[in-house]
Amino acid sequence: MDLNPAGATGSGANDIHGSHQVGWAEIDGFRRASLWSGCAESREDLPSFFWSDTVATGIWSDESFIYISGYGFSNDTEGYQALLWTGVVPAPSGAALFTLVGLLAARRRR
Repeated sequence: MDLNPAGATGSGANDIHGSHQVGWAEIDGFRRASLWSGCAESREDLPSFFWSDTVATGIWSDESFIYISGYGFSNDTEGYQALLWTGVVPAPSGAALFTLVGLLAARRRR
């Protein structure tokens, strides 16, 4: 299965749940946490806000929500931090809206 989207210099899938795949796509020199539904054109960029070089590492869902774990580089703490995205399970033809709901790693102390 080819998940490399147009404009990306590389991509990789790290986990699969049902018809969804999660991983990263490298765009403009940074990895961006991504969600796919079986093809490169279905790629959704997971919001990263204050993090760069984000990677999605796991996916799980119940009947209501999709949970995606991963990590990203924080310029604020100058280190990688664990991240968790959640989204509502979309209707078969709809797109999920994801929010970054948790920062699970402790900040590096100076």
